[in-house]
Amino acid sequence: MSLAFDIRTARVADIPAIVELFGPIDELHSAGAPYAFRGSAAVPRSAQRIEELIAGPGTTILVAAAGERVLGQVGIEIVTISADRMPFVPRRYALVNDLMVASDAQRRGIGGALMTAAERWSIGQGVDAVELTVWEFNQNALHLYERLGYATQMRRLRRVLT
Repeated sequence: MSLAFDIRTARVADIPAIVELFGPIDELHSAGAPYAFRGSAAVPRSAQRIEELIAGPGTTILVAAAGERVLGQVGIEIVTISADRMPFVPRRYALVNDLMVASDAQRRGIGGALMTAAERWSIGQGVDAVELTVWEFNQNALHLYERLGYATQMRRLRRVLT
């Protein structure tokens, strides 16, 4: 079923809806990696931090909205690696910190549309690459990113010492 929505820059009035969107994804991460994540029921996301990300500079939050309802969001920041940070090549890139879509609006093209908008915003910031981190247990996100042409660049492994 088709769902009409627009992509736009988040507004301060969107913050409560963005905080709410974090709930299910925070719980997913808490269940998948409880050693690393607390669910947002324990510690809700900071409205002040979200407002700072909306305001920039070098950061933004884009939302997918159907009328006044926020259906999804993507948070992006520009990262700069300076020449004195050896052994890395100096560069600037966009980092997608989070992408989420309301559970009742998933599988309707919203995540892909948000990522396309994030890529356009990133190009406007003068960067030529977008990077992100996704946890192995988040198979839906992995499939989306792969379908959009993202490729694994590194793997981070963990061994519990007990």
